Amino acid sequence: MPTAGLERGTEHPQRARATESSPNSITPPLKPVTAIYIDTGLVYRLVEAVVSTPFGIHRGADGQSYCLSHIATGYRIGSGFASLDQVLALCEDLRRMKITWDFTDKAVIAGWSYYARNKILSLITKHGGTTGSTTR
Repeated sequence: MPTAGLERGTEHPQRARATESSPNSITPPLKPVTAIYIDTGLVYRLVEAVVSTPFGIHRGADGQSYCLSHIATGYRIGSGFASLDQVLALCEDLRRMKITWDFTDKAVIAGWSYYARNKILSLITKHGGTTGSTTR
């Protein structure tokens, strides 16, 4: 399963103690971590992420919420998710759609049907997120 290893409670003991004593001082990391490039609109930025192929789950700019990006393009699909479980459920729903996620050019997104794009937007909302980047 692509999301294997996302167990909670496996963080470093010192980080766990620091988080317990002062919850706002340190945000627990995602586990296991890799790095992906995300498109910020101006540049591509390297961020820590959990891979749930073909997506990368990473922290939002606020350090608390989660974002979902397409790994091959860095395209941010959704953001503002309160929990990792919400994003993982969205990943499952997106993979079940009858569209391919096997592309490396964001221009492919513009070619999706109106129905497919609206379905993706409704799934993002259903799982508690907001839309990400716009297609350029």
